[in-house]
Amino acid sequence: MRGASPATPVQHARGTAESVRGLRVAYTMLEPAEGPLVARRRLLMTVCAVMAMYAMTACTGGIWQFLAPATPSGSPIDAPQGALSSPVWLADGWIYVLRDDPTLGPREEVWRTRQAGKAERLNLPDQPGCRVTGYQRLQALPDGRLGIERLCLMEDPRQDYFDLVAYEPSTAKVEPLVRLSNMANQVTWAPGLQEGYVSHSDAICVGIARFTRNGAERIPDPVTFDGHRWVIDSAWFSEAAADCTADGQANLPVLRKDGKSLLIFASPTSQGESGGSRTRHPWNLYRWTPGVDQPRSVVKGFGPPLAAVITPDDRSLLVATQWKSQDGIWRVDLQSGEVTSVSAGKGLGVTVSPDGKKIAAVFESGDTEHTRLRVIDAA
Repeated sequence: MRGASPATPVQHARGTAESVRGLRVAYTMLEPAEGPLVARRRLLMTVCAVMAMYAMTACTGGIWQFLAPATPSGSPIDAPQGALSSPVWLADGWIYVLRDDPTLGPREEVWRTRQAGKAERLNLPDQPGCRVTGYQRLQALPDGRLGIERLCLMEDPRQDYFDLVAYEPSTAKVEPLVRLSNMANQVTWAPGLQEGYVSHSDAICVGIARFTRNGAERIPDPVTFDGHRWVIDSAWFSEAAADCTADGQANLPVLRKDGKSLLIFASPTSQGESGGSRTRHPWNLYRWTPGVDQPRSVVKGFGPPLAAVITPDDRSLLVATQWKSQDGIWRVDLQSGEVTSVSAGKGLGVTVSPDGKKIAAVFESGDTEHTRLRVIDAA
């Protein structure tokens, strides 16, 4: 077992972390106020910025290089100004996206837009009993609805929680699906919405867990990636201050259409490393059927993956990351392992139209607070 001490409840950071290692230390240097869930959410937002930095700048002994910003493919569409993330293209023709504003605190705005249309903000309801309700992390659900991660801040910070909900745009109805103890940076549901997988990161430690309608569950056995074996759900079930040197990193699970086969990114060679040195190792894409086999590599040598989505034909995975030192949105052929470029540019989120003919992506434009939403022909 790890030696872990409980993290201090937090709200506002007293200083800026100067390194990835500093982020983990910073978690315990914050003022008690709104509970550990707000702390973890703020930390995750900082993690995303740090991962973006590592993907763009040189690291001593690492594999990433600084590159001049590239012009993304496609054409811009109407979207709100600010930091956009989590684009999701639903069958109703709308592209849903989150807008983050530091002045909103734990709240994020949910917007939607479409080609040749105007963006509009959705007014999602507050959750009864919550002092503050926040919506974040969007995903397309197998039944066509919009999946959203919801944050509930209670009067008693010890009762704060996250849950996953389904939103039906045509009726504005919100259906709670499952309550979670941690925030997720990727959620993938099996058809029927009874189970799935979720990933979680607290800067240095990154892992995935299985969940059902009853909550997150342990994956029974350690998993082996190219000879490296570790408990891949440790990051979900451990305290934020826990050491994860004994683990590799696993992130961005994506279930295929059969609801059993899983695509997952992992960094096996980060096992045994600590602190910022863990971020300098390459990431590989694997296919895995839990309970049946061990993960098998599809492609090796990506940079830190920031977002991934499977195409409607179940044949390709779109991923925002670096490949051969180039930032972009990349298409991975799941049969051959061939990697082809969809667009240059620093992608922060990606989605695909239900017919597979168009791709929408959020690109960084100068910094993570200034982003652009663009639509690209999938061909």
